[in-house]
Amino acid sequence: WSSDVCSSDLVATTAQGARALVNRASVALLDWTPTVAGRNCSPMRHLDSFDVAPDEQTGTTYFQLGDDYRFTSYPA
Repeated sequence: WSSDVCSSDLVATTAQGARALVNRASVALLDWTPTVAGRNCSPMRHLDSFDVAPDEQTGTTYFQLGDDYRFTSYPA
């Protein structure tokens, strides 16, 4: 078997915008079953969430949020 992690790492100029992007990614990924030739895959499962404090290094404040998802696969 194999286990793979998929991360959604999303950035926006507001905290609300970053959260909205994470929510959209979650709707798309959660319980989605990848299709991999020659493999049987499980649905995506949520592992962890993370956020980063606002960053101003670029001259523009941005907010970064994300989630980690995992699925497993077995030879068909």
